[in-house]
Amino acid sequence: MDYYVVNGSQTIRLPRTATEPVVMELIGAYSPGVQWEIVRDRAESVLIIGEGAPIGREGYDFALNVTPKGVFIEGADDAALTRGLYAFLERLFCYDRGVYRAECGVLRQSPEVGMRVAHLCVFPETPLDFLEKCVRTAAFCRYSHVILEFWGMIRLDSFPQMAWPFAFSKAEISALVRRARSLGLEIIPMLQHLGHASMSRQGASGKHVVLDQAPELEYLYLPGFYGWVWDYTKPAVRHLLADIRDELCALCGEGRYFMIGCDEADDLGQGENSLEIARGLCEYLNDIQADLAAKGRRAIMWGDMLLCAADMPLARRADGEYYDANSSHEFAAALRAGLRRDIVIADWQYTIVSDSVWQSARLFREAGFDVICCSFSNQANYQTALNPIRAAGCMGFMKTTWHTLGRQIAHLVYAGDLMWHGREVMSLSKTSSRAMDVFRKMLPCHDYAGAGWSSIQIGPGANILS
Repeated sequence: MDYYVVNGSQTIRLPRTATEPVVMELIGAYSPGVQWEIVRDRAESVLIIGEGAPIGREGYDFALNVTPKGVFIEGADDAALTRGLYAFLERLFCYDRGVYRAECGVLRQSPEVGMRVAHLCVFPETPLDFLEKCVRTAAFCRYSHVILEFWGMIRLDSFPQMAWPFAFSKAEISALVRRARSLGLEIIPMLQHLGHASMSRQGASGKHVVLDQAPELEYLYLPGFYGWVWDYTKPAVRHLLADIRDELCALCGEGRYFMIGCDEADDLGQGENSLEIARGLCEYLNDIQADLAAKGRRAIMWGDMLLCAADMPLARRADGEYYDANSSHEFAAALRAGLRRDIVIADWQYTIVSDSVWQSARLFREAGFDVICCSFSNQANYQTALNPIRAAGCMGFMKTTWHTLGRQIAHLVYAGDLMWHGREVMSLSKTSSRAMDVFRKMLPCHDYAGAGWSSIQIGPGANILS
């Protein structure tokens, strides 16, 4: 078997646009002790190490050619090039101190799932370097997009009260976004536009980012919902949310999407005047989409408020299996009928394993919506999420993590592999070792508390990182 040997001093030729140091940081993390001479002279999305021999990409996302003399990688664009680089780094293994080998051969790949999304929540308990590791891990596992949802953890000029005093600055997050984009990710900004308006885990903590600091702003929230739902009927609220959207878009850079949330405002869909509320809600959400469309973006919203559980019976219901659907039949149908079709529906169904094709996703597709199928932490559910993508033409797959990010790194890696290959590459249990290796190299840390994805291993508080 032939190998390309990486040791001593190596020359790497990069595109002229590859100026962000994080790319070489990752290469260095996979080849400690090697001295890299960097030449940025490529006009196209090509990377060459040593005497890399060009090969045709033949329409694939990237092409990788490893010979005994060098490495050649070409991508459809710069993001695809980074995915080819990750495929090379995965081949690289430590043979001796400061000596690394990569098996020779040709690899051409394209993703099985077009839009591959990681949804990462940023809580007060989320350290910035830990978030950085997670973003880099998502890039390395070939996700195409990352949603950043700040739970009171970004200080914005448009609404300072929506952040705790110790929240991250825009400069800190802007630097993270810049590195993420250079690693091949599009960062999707997120702002809750309906429920979850407390920007805190209200049921778990009893906190409210805005009202605990500025109780005089209670008028911004819908009466009777105790600060849980924005009062979207008020022009002042709509203008405020529009300003926040603009600021987040500027922070996250160019992109095609904006996540507007809108889940779990349950009571809105159950009252006697639900149809009137549905009409007003459609007008509100359609206005948001019109604003985003004018800026080249599409809204993504959670789908549970557009569903009624009674409309989706499970023929072979397993224990604990149910459709996440939080509206009455009439309210859900009115929303589906009244919303613009350029709004993307994020269909989160975390327990469905017995339906070969999710009824919810099929319902949305038949209504004319583009759909992203969203899973959380159930291995069998990950597998079934692929079915509506194939059978109903859904546009993508989203891996959510919520408040459990510190316990979800192996899941993040597993789901990324599943989206890319369209099948299980290794079992979830075996993925933990691969995840540990990837996570360690994304942002090397040499102290106990900062290493890995938990600050401690046993005892109360283990895996407490959000």
